[in-house]
Amino acid sequence: MPLPSGRARVRPTVEEAFLEAVGRHGLVRTGDRLLAAVSGGGDSVLMLHLLLGHRARCPFSLLVAHMNHGLRGEESDADEAFVRDLAARHALPLTCARADLTRRAGEPSSIEERARKARHDFLRRAAGASECNRIALGHTLDDQAETILMWLLRGAGRGGLSGMEPMTREGLVRPLIGVRREEARRYLRDQQITFRDDATNEDPSRMRNRIRARLVPLLEAEFDDPMETIAGEATLLAAEDSYLDERARDLLDPATSALPSGLAASSPPALLRRAVRLAAEAAGLPSRSLHRDHVEEIVRLMKEGAEGKGLSLPGEFSAERRDGKVVFSRRPGSAGNEGR
Repeated sequence: MPLPSGRARVRPTVEEAFLEAVGRHGLVRTGDRLLAAVSGGGDSVLMLHLLLGHRARCPFSLLVAHMNHGLRGEESDADEAFVRDLAARHALPLTCARADLTRRAGEPSSIEERARKARHDFLRRAAGASECNRIALGHTLDDQAETILMWLLRGAGRGGLSGMEPMTREGLVRPLIGVRREEARRYLRDQQITFRDDATNEDPSRMRNRIRARLVPLLEAEFDDPMETIAGEATLLAAEDSYLDERARDLLDPATSALPSGLAASSPPALLRRAVRLAAEAAGLPSRSLHRDHVEEIVRLMKEGAEGKGLSLPGEFSAERRDGKVVFSRRPGSAGNEGR
């Protein structure tokens, strides 16, 4: 029997969850220029549908972007054709691109990670070229909870447990962050809105898909609304995470964002570990790519390392003890801008 989680919660409708996210976080404002990333899948098609309806309440400019990753051959081309037709039917400007997923020095070995990076780079370029100040992504509440579980299992630290932000400083917005995936599919069926299915969402070689297919059903068999609970905890942790980041950022060298080695003896361990992640991120290394073991090795380097001693880190990065500081940099011969 599922364990009780307190009072029964009444789920908002899809439209209510969309409007609540948009209103609470200020995701879309009058006069914004918003670029909607549309893959052709159910979530992004639903997002576009709701954004189109929202323009009657809040006038803003809406554009569409689609990246053809080419990973599924003719199916990928059919996705692009579907999105082209969808944009044309609603008279929306469209930008399309094809991804080059050839691995280069300094780029991740996982083709999924390279595809994600190519997609985000494309969206940033497309937004800049069309003078958009917002980029809308179709992540749902289930995506949020699955991401948190994935980061937890990878040892990403408290920052990973705070999940994906409804709106980032760079202008990424997630208007479906309060919508359950099952509710989204039901809404699409009820409204007879067509979309494309992506067979790679069932591929068991991908960690997210294994979590979705194997771990989530176990949680749902034991707990009431576990995905909502996990996603809700992320909202609470995000606020605390932001505060701790501010405190930890004060520990870094103000000119270089390097780590003064003396911090290891004078700082609380919780803030010290967070300062390590912030310093890595300032150098271009995504903090969530650091496993907790990497963080502990860097702390040891700060405490015990001799001048010139270094560590190899993910993404062709290294950390080196230099002039009384630990400095992050790309190893010689590497290139790129992984994960940024």
